[in-house]
Amino acid sequence: MRGNSNNGRFHDRDYRWSGHFLITILAYKRQRLFSEIIKGHQELYPIGEIIKKEWINTEIVRAYMNVKVGAFVIMPDHFHGILYIGRNEFNSGPTYEMKTNSFGPQSNNLGSIIRGLKSSVTVGARGLGITEKIWQPRYNERWLRSEAEVNEATWYIRNNPKRWKG
Repeated sequence: MRGNSNNGRFHDRDYRWSGHFLITILAYKRQRLFSEIIKGHQELYPIGEIIKKEWINTEIVRAYMNVKVGAFVIMPDHFHGILYIGRNEFNSGPTYEMKTNSFGPQSNNLGSIIRGLKSSVTVGARGLGITEKIWQPRYNERWLRSEAEVNEATWYIRNNPKRWKG
């Protein structure tokens, strides 16, 4: 998949805006912590099961942001998922003030959703006695600007295990 400019981030984009995003999050040092791919099919490890549960739970946890999760795949050393942020009180309405992308404290936007996912997976892993680092810092996102791009990303995600050369 091709990415957006500037490491995937648009400096003139407010990441509270509604839209679809292709998210990629890497395991710490690309370790194979999440799953195993056997003949094109994924077998989730315990951390992978936690990622699956927490990703699906994102819709409930972030219901106030009108968040929907789309296709996703948990690969051995990374995660891909499509996330939709709909219109909500933080990206529309009379008190909404449009801001450009900035690095700093994030709330009620894409960055805060990913931070929450990483945190909840880490807490779940600690509950299983897993104490090693799980995540690489940061994540990559690609803003999907059309239904065709959402379909392309969905195809990419669904076929990722078949292309795994691990």
